[in-house]
Amino acid sequence: MENCSMVLKQMKYTADLNSLVTLERIVRLLPQSMQAQWGDLVDKLTEDDREPTFDELTQFVASRTRVASCRFGRLANRSRKGHNIKTNCHLQSGQWDSSTVRTKCSVCSDDYAVYKYPEFRKRIVNHISKVQTLGEPSEFQVTSHPYGVTSSPFCADFAMNNTAQTFSDGYDRYVVDAVKNNFYVDDCMISFSTCDPAKEFVKQIIELLRRGGFKLKKWITNLEKVRTILPDVCKEESLIEMSTSYDTAHRTLGVE
Repeated sequence: MENCSMVLKQMKYTADLNSLVTLERIVRLLPQSMQAQWGDLVDKLTEDDREPTFDELTQFVASRTRVASCRFGRLANRSRKGHNIKTNCHLQSGQWDSSTVRTKCSVCSDDYAVYKYPEFRKRIVNHISKVQTLGEPSEFQVTSHPYGVTSSPFCADFAMNNTAQTFSDGYDRYVVDAVKNNFYVDDCMISFSTCDPAKEFVKQIIELLRRGGFKLKKWITNLEKVRTILPDVCKEESLIEMSTSYDTAHRTLGVE
């Protein structure tokens, strides 16, 4: 989350990052116990007449993760209501056979027989499908667009893939693959180890997407040599500073 915050701030997405809608979507993914603790923290912030930020949520999650991962944190989780489904365990794939499917909790390290806990069974539907080999597979169809049609990831993914397949002739394979695999809705996240392939990528992907009716209007790079070939409309504030003081490098949103 810290790396995501750094990159998104450099991409000028600070307002979206700290919006209550974004924070709420992240908090919904947390265990119920952590949601309650976060609610207490936000209540204190509200008393000070201010709203929570993404950085504060990041610090909160990091703190609670350290507690849950330590010896006594695991002991506390183990003692809650006899390991039932309300302990908010984090499931990992475990071992299974044709008669018994089991999963391992990453917090308390105990195994659970999935057939005894319907809620656990829902969480590992992909693993269970490997066991259910009899009969015809079930088919499901999405009938609504998440976030609406305008911002639908499904529509964006279909349009981008169709463009890549229709106009792929004459373009390098890595450019076509980037259209298929490195876009999320309207953001392309990709990095290169050297300058030359990055410059060639810019030229080819602009031309490829233009043939499908798309126009890339915003670019961000950490190399001046790459910025010199960007369209004029993209050159303002397109250069970002990337710190090299870290001991290790992490790839986040295509930036390393």
